[in-house]
Amino acid sequence: MFYKNLIINKHFQGLIKNNIKKNKVPHALLLYGNNGTGKEGHAIELAATLNCKSKINYEACGHCHSCIQLKSMQHPNINFILPYPKRNSISKNDPPEKTLNNKDIQELQLLKQNKIKNPYSKFKLNNANTILINSIRFLKKEIYNTSIESGWKINIIFEADKLCNPNQESANALLKILEEPPNNTIFILITNKYDNMINTITSRCQNFYFRKLSFDLIKNNLNNNTEVNTLKLFIKLYDGNFELIKNNLNKIDDINEKIIQILKYLFYINQTKFKSFISSIDKSNWDEYMKLFIIILRDLKVLKSTKIKDSLILQNYLSKYEKIVNKYSDAKFSHCIKSIERTNIFIFQNGYFPLLIASLNIE
Repeated sequence: MFYKNLIINKHFQGLIKNNIKKNKVPHALLLYGNNGTGKEGHAIELAATLNCKSKINYEACGHCHSCIQLKSMQHPNINFILPYPKRNSISKNDPPEKTLNNKDIQELQLLKQNKIKNPYSKFKLNNANTILINSIRFLKKEIYNTSIESGWKINIIFEADKLCNPNQESANALLKILEEPPNNTIFILITNKYDNMINTITSRCQNFYFRKLSFDLIKNNLNNNTEVNTLKLFIKLYDGNFELIKNNLNKIDDINEKIIQILKYLFYINQTKFKSFISSIDKSNWDEYMKLFIIILRDLKVLKSTKIKDSLILQNYLSKYEKIVNKYSDAKFSHCIKSIERTNIFIFQNGYFPLLIASLNIE
């Protein structure tokens, strides 16, 4: 294996191995699913495998000349395409990197270094919202040029949904290449926003859905003795994103403090003080607070409607939950959840943050 720390998606790995054995590797793949499920790591693992000179059981060895080139992110046959921030104006024939400033270039180098070490690490430049048409033009030149290395030409497109933002120019340019790709050329598109992809591209790719990692897979790969209820909370809080779960487990005391705050202000303080509490939440902490709100409200909804205590995420707070359910027997917790979710949508659509949080009203 190229990566020693990648949680293998056995379904994807099995299909790919079978394709390699039969020499029927599809010319275009689309890997989609939630963040933190290993899509990017599997794309790089596949790139390593296809060009590996010393495969072991149809897997990359991690030590041959090709694998070493990839580890240095300097493999001439493997292209990494990702959204770039448009800092500088560029002409039609300029390389896409010309739009980047020195800070962007340094950030990109660090992202690549981290990605090769950790398949789950972030691979996204700040303020990058579109895959430039110049990136696709450059890609087209690369795949038709004669390479100094034999083997597959592999093109990994990260955040492939950004091909269509703000328009479909880049997507349409890629589409022309996908229709008639050169021999021994493969495109691996990756997205966590499948619905934003255009049908003409998805229909030309073999689609693979990456499910969220199971509780057991996450637990077995954390290599620590995290308490079960804590892990369940973090899986819910970070939507199964393995990297976020792993990196934030040391925040459990902070998370518990926020939970206590929410229970206190939401259910034991009057509406004026609750609104003051909501307004005091910093924008950088908003997402975490709101996810905790929703977890608590869903727990209360389950407890009120089913009385099934084992289904609660925050079982450690059962006694507080029971007091709340008894005190607010007429509460419509589902309405509260919808109110939070609606406000979050407005905020993530670049709404005016202070006004929106002031308008959040949980009754």
